[in-house]
Amino acid sequence: MMVIDVKVQTAEGAASYVAKRIQGMKGVLEASEDIGGGYVVAKVEAKNLDEATRSVLKEIQGVEGVVGVQVLLPEEFVRGGTGWFSIITYIVYPLLWILPSASSLLGLRILDFLTAVPSIDVPLFVILLALGLVIVLQALAIYSNYIRVGEGGCQSSENTAVLITWGPYSVVRHPSTLGGLAFILLLPVILSGVVRYTFLTVLGQVLVSAIVVAVQVPKEEEFSLRKWGETYEAYKRDVPRFNILLGLWRLARRRRE
Repeated sequence: MMVIDVKVQTAEGAASYVAKRIQGMKGVLEASEDIGGGYVVAKVEAKNLDEATRSVLKEIQGVEGVVGVQVLLPEEFVRGGTGWFSIITYIVYPLLWILPSASSLLGLRILDFLTAVPSIDVPLFVILLALGLVIVLQALAIYSNYIRVGEGGCQSSENTAVLITWGPYSVVRHPSTLGGLAFILLLPVILSGVVRYTFLTVLGQVLVSAIVVAVQVPKEEEFSLRKWGETYEAYKRDVPRFNILLGLWRLARRRRE
């Protein structure tokens, strides 16, 4: 069993009433009004995080006078930094992409060798296809973050208490990551008419893809398994990591069943 703290924002003057209502709920060990007023802190007991939030949060949100509910996650369930992913993605990769074009403009002799890096011609239809994919997948990522903030229980796009398995998450497990990765990888293709698209850019794209697929996402999924246990394991079996077509096919099959 585990105990989770839940912060309940209340309407003006409603904190005492809300605390009494929450105190009587199943799984709630304690509910007390904050000294300054305006919110109630409740301690919820359950077998796992998903059970502690999915059922109790809905019940608390239905109490008259409740304005918002925020789960205060234990430290072990809070996502950490991205480490090497950020360094490669936001420093090394942009340099590999931009420096071949910038070398002639900067006039630095130490960068002269970069002007000799051959460019790759990108056909117009590939540029348009890349632009279309970025628009669609970015829209998917924005909507996914909106769901995480609104229904994840922590009022945050970074951390959630509830395992979200609906909307875009019923198709792929990482819609936000997919949208962000598409933007990062395809932006040089879209702007290839302005900034040279070279073999160094391709190298950067390979590095970023490898870190995301082989390191970042497996690390995040291991974290999710510790967080939600068997519930997340079952979710993994049903929903693919990134494959949208496979995800749509599986979703249709589940709905038929």
